[in-house]
Amino acid sequence: MANQKLFLNYRGSKKQKSSLLPNPLVEFASNWRIAWGKTEEIEDKTAWGEGQIAIICSNPNVQIILSPSQKLVVVGDVWLNNRLELLGKLGIYSNSWQGCDRQLVAQLWERWDVECLPLLAGMFAFAVWDRERQVLRVARDRTGARTLYYTNVGATRWISPQLRAIAPYHSRAIDLVALRDYLCCSFVPGDRTLWQQVRELRPGAVLSFPDETISAYWELREQVVETEQSLEWHGARLRCVLDEVVREYLPANQPVC
Repeated sequence: MANQKLFLNYRGSKKQKSSLLPNPLVEFASNWRIAWGKTEEIEDKTAWGEGQIAIICSNPNVQIILSPSQKLVVVGDVWLNNRLELLGKLGIYSNSWQGCDRQLVAQLWERWDVECLPLLAGMFAFAVWDRERQVLRVARDRTGARTLYYTNVGATRWISPQLRAIAPYHSRAIDLVALRDYLCCSFVPGDRTLWQQVRELRPGAVLSFPDETISAYWELREQVVETEQSLEWHGARLRCVLDEVVREYLPANQPVC
């Protein structure tokens, strides 16, 4: 196994409990970034580093998760609204689970690898480092609720959910095509950003290193059902779905306006 700069023997603290209710308070810690490639000269304080990867974050004991076998390292922002269903797939009783959603992803990935992505429902942008295969995969949720950016040139590629976190590592050259699109449409379509050397990972996609390939694990598809029903029936059904989604995303046992 490649030389490791720092090993965090972290399996998850009992103090870090995830609510078993379907709608716990959403909390994210997006101040993490990953360097891939040439990492020997990185001056930032590395929380985890081995081989071609370096993970920089403010609180590694919380943000970096090891899988039960310690073969996988997971870092990122994860909030799952179907955690009870996922625990059932793993054969774990919900009342005995004291981990966070990142730990849940680590166990799912250890069992099904990248094939577990279609099972996840919620908001997430995370990276999984396979220490045995020396493969890094970065994934974003289906609707793009969380963002993920990466540089596309240079000996070192940088990945982060925030543009400002990787701003020091790319040129300030403007992407004129993206600027034209922004001025015409008030947003930048596709994977472009206003910076030439920065791309945005599209929703429902996974980016893999070292081959630097992007594949979609989920795509929006038209599926018309109950065509014989009236417009009022479909409207009522849509209302029920919206009410259910709102209930799931409200914070648990918290006042709302």
